[in-house]
Order: sequence, then structure tokens, then C-alpha cells
Amino acid sequence: MRTCFCAALKWVFPNIAHICQDGKVSIDQLKGGSRRQEVSRVGARIAIGLAKGYGVALAEITRRVGVSTSAISKIIKRAGEYLDLA
Repeated sequence: MRTCFCAALKWVFPNIAHICQDGKVSIDQLKGGSRRQEVSRVGARIAIGLAKGYGVALAEITRRVGVSTSAISKIIKRAGEYLDLA
């Protein structure tokens, strides 16, 4: 599990800025928990990538995205239902 977590963190740090830039959102807005639709989409993209792709714990994702563990759980559940990934 440690290998997956390290790989996830190597993915997170360089790509959060890139994903934010693509979504026209600042990192401060993302970490501040802004509720703007653009910020929510970027946060969801990061959360789903970390949880589904790397198996990162929800608590760690919340630190990167700036929302509660419950919110991350709902994002992942809804994405799973929408994309039939659950």
C-alpha cells in the first residue's frame, strides 16, 4: 500500500496545479473549499483520480481538496453511479 500512496503523491503535487489551471481555478480556491461550480468540478476530478486510481485514503484527499471527508465520499459514490464504477 505504501507504494501506491507514494505514487499517488508523486501524481498529486505536480498535477494539482495543472488541473486547476485547466479548470481556471486557483489552488487557494480549491484548498479553501470554494463552492463555485468550476472549483467543485476540479476537486471532484482530483478526488476521483486519487481514490479510484491510487486508492488514497479519503482523509488525505480532503487535505488536498479542502472539503470534508463526507463530501469526498459523496463525490466518489456519485461518480461511481454515473460512470458505473461502484
